[in-house]
Amino acid sequence: QQQQQQLHCSCTVLSVSKEDSTQYFPLMNAIFAAQKHKVQVDVCCIRERNATLEQAAHITGGVYLAEDNITPSGLLQTLLSLFLSSPASGLLRKPSKSEVNFTAACMCHGNAITQGFVCTVCLSIFCEPQEECLICGCKNSQ
Repeated sequence: QQQQQQLHCSCTVLSVSKEDSTQYFPLMNAIFAAQKHKVQVDVCCIRERNATLEQAAHITGGVYLAEDNITPSGLLQTLLSLFLSSPASGLLRKPSKSEVNFTAACMCHGNAITQGFVCTVCLSIFCEPQEECLICGCKNSQ
């Protein structure tokens, strides 16, 4: 009998820049596609936390790590040990999942908000009512 090994797919994202609200929809589309195809998304953020990438790791069952002070050798060690894609990676202790930040960000300013206005067509979130959606151009009735 020949046992067939199941292919484990994963993607590692190394983020070193601020979150860009204009990239939210393309990124979320990629995250949901990864989830649908059972691709684990692991994220290592340097300098700045990224709520969208944190959600990506959570949704796909990946690892999210945010490091603000890391040396080049420390970065290499982290990438090799935590995001190792071989079967040996199951033997390593990975960071525990803490509370995931599901805070929404407005599409007009990129600010975190707790209450907002939602476009009925594309579901973009805004901190102020918009006559026309800045994302899809839909005319909103007020």
